[in-house]
Amino acid sequence: MEIIKIINAKSDLFIDGIFYAPLFDREIKINIDPDVDMKYAEMCAEHFNNLSEKMVDEFCEMAINYCEFMREGWADFGYDDIVTEINKAIPNRLKGREVLKFISDPQMYIEPPEENIPGYSITSNCIWEPEHQLEWIIKGNRNLYVGEVRGLNAWDNESEYECDY
Repeated sequence: MEIIKIINAKSDLFIDGIFYAPLFDREIKINIDPDVDMKYAEMCAEHFNNLSEKMVDEFCEMAINYCEFMREGWADFGYDDIVTEINKAIPNRLKGREVLKFISDPQMYIEPPEENIPGYSITSNCIWEPEHQLEWIIKGNRNLYVGEVRGLNAWDNESEYECDY
């Protein structure tokens, strides 16, 4: 069964589509590199829709750590307006899956694979990083990276995924 609905197959950069993502309880945009086989794209969307509870919980904890790191960072650099917005929306440290309520406009990106396993990234807006958003990179059954969007994908050198939080 096809779960991806193609919206625009004529884009130069990506094939644009949507699919329903139960984790976010809505349809999300999917951006597929034109060199990616649609069967592989379907496999990635299906994989995302069937992530283990452990992977989702790990992502949420990593996203919370990123949120707190940025809250402190904005304060250290004197960006009081951003800190005020974060504190108004998120007065206390989030717990578990509460963080999902503060993620908006998630989009999946699928690059050409280097192995026959699902590898993709999810980017989204988040209140704690209005400039660089949130990126979640998944390969197989591993969360490789959660942090600011840095233009990475699931096939980059794993040393690229290191972060300070």
